[in-house]
Amino acid sequence: MREIDTAGPDFAAAARYRGNIPRPANYDNRLILDDSSAGAPAVPLPEMRQRAMLHLLKSGLEEGGESMKIIENAVYFSGCLGDPSQPATTDEQALLLLDAGGAALLPLRTWGPKRRISSQ
Repeated sequence: MREIDTAGPDFAAAARYRGNIPRPANYDNRLILDDSSAGAPAVPLPEMRQRAMLHLLKSGLEEGGESMKIIENAVYFSGCLGDPSQPATTDEQALLLLDAGGAALLPLRTWGPKRRISSQ
């Protein structure tokens, strides 16, 4: 996970976090067409970091591969879903799920989303 260090100490600390993280707020479908500030609720920065790292992880995994199947229901990169004031739950997120499943992060895509470099 040394690569995450290049994103800065805040992302590195978030990636290594093993405790509980609050569940994301539900986005009410009525907000989709709301053209006011209520239609764009603020996402807390810690949640945004987790979602960004999860997206980056998923963008490097083979679609339909074993690793992608293991994390398909994850909403965050690390930690567990739950009350931060409580001991860690068993609702583990992507990194912990992959660790627990003994899954290697392979096969990785070799060049961006949905693109492959031929080995020939």
